[in-house]
This record gives sequence, C-alpha cells and structure tokens, in this order.
Amino acid sequence: MASEALIDVVTHRKSGIVFVSFGFATPPRYVQETDGVTGAVFLTRALRKLGVTVALVIDDREDLIRITRDALGVAGLKPIFVEKYPYTVGLSNASVPVITLEVANPLTRGNLMEVFSNLPPSSMIFVEKAGHNYLGVYHSMNGADISPYHSHVEEALNIARIYDAVTLSIGDGGNEVGMGVIEDTIRRVVPYGDVCRCPCKGGIAASSEVNYLITSVISNVGAYAIELLLLKSLNKLNYAHTIHDEVLCLKAAVSSGAIDGVTGTPSITVDGLPKQIYERVLHKILSAVI
Repeated sequence: MASEALIDVVTHRKSGIVFVSFGFATPPRYVQETDGVTGAVFLTRALRKLGVTVALVIDDREDLIRITRDALGVAGLKPIFVEKYPYTVGLSNASVPVITLEVANPLTRGNLMEVFSNLPPSSMIFVEKAGHNYLGVYHSMNGADISPYHSHVEEALNIARIYDAVTLSIGDGGNEVGMGVIEDTIRRVVPYGDVCRCPCKGGIAASSEVNYLITSVISNVGAYAIELLLLKSLNKLNYAHTIHDEVLCLKAAVSSGAIDGVTGTPSITVDGLPKQIYERVLHKILSAVI
C-alpha cells in the first residue's frame, strides 16, 4: 500500500528527503488548476509535522510560483526558493525548500542531478502532476498540447531509481506522471487516451511509471486520503488539516491565479465540483478513515 510505503519512510527515517511535486497548467488560460495544490501542500505539512524533511518541485512558471508561495503560507509553511547549490536544509518545521524546473526544457536531467546530489531523495510523491505520453508530449484532458507550460519532471523518476527512492503518484485523468502503470487501460477507456487532438496523435495517456499509483476521482481527494491513512497509522490524526483549512488554501490559490481545471474559471471549485459538494466528499473520506 502507498500509505504503508510512506509509513516506512517516516518511521525508519530513511536517509534522504521526500520530494513532493505538483503542477498542471490547464486551458484556456494555461495557468495552474485548483486540483493538486491543496493535496500537495497539506501532504507536505503532515510530513513536516512528523519530522520528515520535505522539498517541493514545481515548474518555473510565474503563476505556479505565486500560487505555491501563497498556498504554503496559508498552511503555515514558509517556502524557501532554492536558487543555488550546495543548499543546506534548515531545521525549522515551517520551512519548505522549493525547487523550480525550467519549462519545455528536455535537459531537465542535468538540473535534477545537481538537486539530488545535494538533496538525496528517499521518496518522490507526485500530486496531479502533468505527465508526458510516449512521444514526450504533455496534454490537457481534451487532447490539446500543453508541453510549453511544463517541465520534463519525469527525469526525476529515472534519477530516483539510482537512489532507490520510493515513487508514488496521485492522479485522476490518465495524463499525469506515473499513469504509465495503467497506460493500456487509459488508452482504451479515457477520451483522447489513445489518439489526441494535437499533431502528435499519440494520445494523452502518460507513459511514466511509479512504484505506487493512486487513482482518485479528484487528486486532492486522493492526497487527503493518503494523508489521513498515514497519520492514523501513526496515531497522529491531530496533525491532519481540516476542511476549513482546505477551503482557505483553495481561496488563496484562486486569489493568486488558480483556475478550475474543468470549467477554466477562477472559482473555489475543484474539477467542476461546487465547494459544498467538494466539502462533502472530503467529509466522507474523513468519516471512512476515522
């Protein structure tokens, strides 16, 4: 189980850092969607409260940097944008190093090698992180090419294997990092999964694979479930964020430029779900775990 893998990382204090990556620029504005933000932020906060060193990896886009900074702030975390190496991770539970990767740059591997040689990973977690197909093209759910707005973060998976790091991904549409585990199914059942609308015609199905893949109706919901399962297993449910925290973080993200990934509007909604229904879904998850 994915939560058990994280428990092992936490309880055995495996040498290294847990990297959390999120980011999905969606049409029509090609800015960060609301899904993925709270899931990554509060999973990061839970791990920090457990004493785990965590670093965020995001695309170097102005909108995402702003949204990340403000969402972390609402969660009581202090982002530290790393600009040069070697970098020494601080001991403050509130500080979170943030590594930015250049978008549309196939040479991302060199940057990541520098990052990981300085900050060796024990685990990598992807939350609603755009993933490329077998041709290296990134797509929206409607089959459009969104490659210019994303980094080649999949290189992190190849490097993580060198460090024997646990890799985990949470996604909902089939076009996220790690979905290669079920690529055949995505190509068969997801619209545009096999043939996309862009010139590549390679489909939106992501090709990268991870050790543990969590599919969820909404990625934020999947991340919340993993957070709760992890904390309950360690008798630390008091570290979990509340539904109120979730809404405040969503509001901060939208105020900073995030949009709903389905409607394309700057609203306190996630993948088209109105706020009230989204809250009910989270309550159901909480009730099931407690």
